[in-house]
Amino acid sequence: SSLEKIGRIDSMRPTGSTEFCRWEPIRIVAFIESFQIAGLNPAITESKLRERSLSRSRLRRPARLVNLAESGALTRIGADARIFTAPYTMPQRWSRALQNHPESPDGILDRPRHDPARLAAALFDRVAEEVTAKTAGLWLDQKSVLAEVLETYGIALIS
Repeated sequence: SSLEKIGRIDSMRPTGSTEFCRWEPIRIVAFIESFQIAGLNPAITESKLRERSLSRSRLRRPARLVNLAESGALTRIGADARIFTAPYTMPQRWSRALQNHPESPDGILDRPRHDPARLAAALFDRVAEEVTAKTAGLWLDQKSVLAEVLETYGIALIS
């Protein structure tokens, strides 16, 4: 499916492009990166949870990812942690450079901005044909996962 919003490590491209996919292997990370809830009294409404679905995706083979989360990785490529928090143009330039590297990696493994203790993967277009996805259902209907997410981040659910 096409992206409606250019993300932090998306390369710059027009809306409707399918060249990039943000993949959060851990459902908790998928939630917090999708809804981007922050603040002193974080909350989400049930109506917001009806707007988005959780999907389960699989790559048909092991992914070859540039691991930016391991110790020393950023120094080795000449970057620092701003790659995760700077205005979008900087991470997008890095994404393009890594995507165009001669070794043709499948994507990037990094620390998500909203929960840097966890890991997330960004897959490049070159693996799109090798990814299968199945919708698990609306976030509101994911009772056990939703309960874990709300507890982990201290988010209130508003009816």
